[in-house]
Amino acid sequence: MFAACSRGVEYIATTNATLKKSFSSPFAADLLKGGGLSVEERLKAKLEVLEDLRSRGIWLLDASIFGWYISQPQQYTRSLISDEVHRKAKCRPPLELKRPNLVLSWELFTKHVIREVADEGHLKLLVPIGMEVEAALTRDRLEHAIRGKSGARVTGSFPAPNAWIPGGYGPFHAKLAALV
Repeated sequence: MFAACSRGVEYIATTNATLKKSFSSPFAADLLKGGGLSVEERLKAKLEVLEDLRSRGIWLLDASIFGWYISQPQQYTRSLISDEVHRKAKCRPPLELKRPNLVLSWELFTKHVIREVADEGHLKLLVPIGMEVEAALTRDRLEHAIRGKSGARVTGSFPAPNAWIPGGYGPFHAKLAALV
């Protein structure tokens, strides 16, 4: 999603040419493991995308001040009834804490950063990432933070990178690229 916003969906990223993998999002292939680039090269490409967005005044908002999901290996279990193998749910913090976490993170920290950047004229577009972010914070709260001297605007939310989207991200990538 970052790459669609920064580069546009027509951009073709440079990857390890020895791989013959087809990408549904070729504009982001250098950011993904499947592109065959080293971790350092992928991080460099991601940093370039983020710096480009920042220089253009585009901020992608995930309001939490800490990572909600804990990286952990997938575990499997076998059904005693059907003998089928199923993925086990990963351990997560209790869902009832997610909304309060987002609101408190916004009110105590993130809102102030966004307001300062907007008042200084460095914010043009605020893009909430994840439907839960916009639902928890509310559009009113987001727009109130950028009111004032700023000409910035808030878009509708876009799916989180880990969200399962029927039909894929293609329409969202094109919509986001068109906004910027």
